[in-house]
Amino acid sequence: MGCRPAPASRYHIQDERNYCGASAAMMLLAEDNIPYNTLSQGALFASNHSHNANPLWETDPVGLEYTLDNHPQVQGRFFGVHKRLTQLDGTLDVIFSVCSKNRSCAVLVDYRHWNVVYDVQVNGNVAGGVYEVMGFCLHNPVWDRQWNSTVH
Repeated sequence: MGCRPAPASRYHIQDERNYCGASAAMMLLAEDNIPYNTLSQGALFASNHSHNANPLWETDPVGLEYTLDNHPQVQGRFFGVHKRLTQLDGTLDVIFSVCSKNRSCAVLVDYRHWNVVYDVQVNGNVAGGVYEVMGFCLHNPVWDRQWNSTVH
């Protein structure tokens, strides 16, 4: 059983090879009812990259957080960056965001690719603290040069 109803955002492919962070930003912003056709992955990537803590990354967590917090169409919401040192702590953060806050979250896979977790499949009661995680539902943006990315 999932923790939440279907999110407002739907999957979106990354428009360029290095735009997984921009695609993740686009999907998260869409949950605030910002239409895809008003978002440019090029602009999101530029914001992410120009605000990175580490300029060698395409999109690092600090750059992504800055872009989401400062997007002109988002008001009164703030995103957070959590760096956890254990798999358990990271998993608990994702479960809290998705199940308790009813929000998708971006996760960095293998320090190089952004995914969006939009639901968690659990067996048990998350609110009661007794549950088993059965799986995560992901939007994994991929790049495919055959895809016509001009239509959002």
